[in-house]
Amino acid sequence: MSESNKPKIILVGGAEIAIENRPLGQLQFGPENPGTISLRCIGKAWDLSAELVKDGYHVEFVSVAGNDFAGIAMKSQLDKIGVGVDFFHLIDGKDTATTHNILNLLDQPEMEFSNTDIFSSMTIDMIDQAAKHFSTADCIVMETRFAEEVLVHITTSFPQIP
Repeated sequence: MSESNKPKIILVGGAEIAIENRPLGQLQFGPENPGTISLRCIGKAWDLSAELVKDGYHVEFVSVAGNDFAGIAMKSQLDKIGVGVDFFHLIDGKDTATTHNILNLLDQPEMEFSNTDIFSSMTIDMIDQAAKHFSTADCIVMETRFAEEVLVHITTSFPQIP
């Protein structure tokens, strides 16, 4: 158990911004379609981190995002709800993972754009920087968004931790 007497979980995963555009009328070809735009954070790791903190766990989120408005906002929001973000890396010159959906009147996607290239920026060195936190964890939870060599490094470096 961690120093704070809460079970410590290291969560290695991705988070992304979801943007949804909903038109007020039929989509029209052209530069302007009045409607609403919503923005929210999504991802299995994002959702899981928030739930684990609510359930009383000490959570450290190991991830990467762009050093842009979205990435800074995500890191700040995680910190605000009590998730450890010391190893939530903001990368200069990269975009935060984003999915952008343009919906039709039936709320079905007409078009989707996404960019998750940032996840290839997670490195073994970043994992090694967090090794002290990994070694004191009660559990490590990993998503498979990162390079295979990063995931293998985690599982072989900390085989004693479930």
